[in-house]
Amino acid sequence: MADRELSRAVEAYLLRLWPYERREGVITPGDDTARRLLPRLKELADEAFHWPADWQQNDEASASRTGDDGIAAAHPELDRDAVRALRAHFDFCHK
Repeated sequence: MADRELSRAVEAYLLRLWPYERREGVITPGDDTARRLLPRLKELADEAFHWPADWQQNDEASASRTGDDGIAAAHPELDRDAVRALRAHFDFCHK
């Protein structure tokens, strides 16, 4: 089952919308939630950046799909929107 708080934070962090709003209010950089999630967000972004891609056998589109599938399989705690944000991060970093 997807962790909605983490998934939403991944999207916000990678789309440069950090801090972000949630029902309970705005999460700010000094907020306990931000302090708790930020190391994990950095770890996920770094993992997406370094996701293995065989550039000899893949073009950008197929490498991106491979990364999308791999990230989704490796992180079932993330919803599809968070995985798409990580894929977009991978795509952006490798263009």
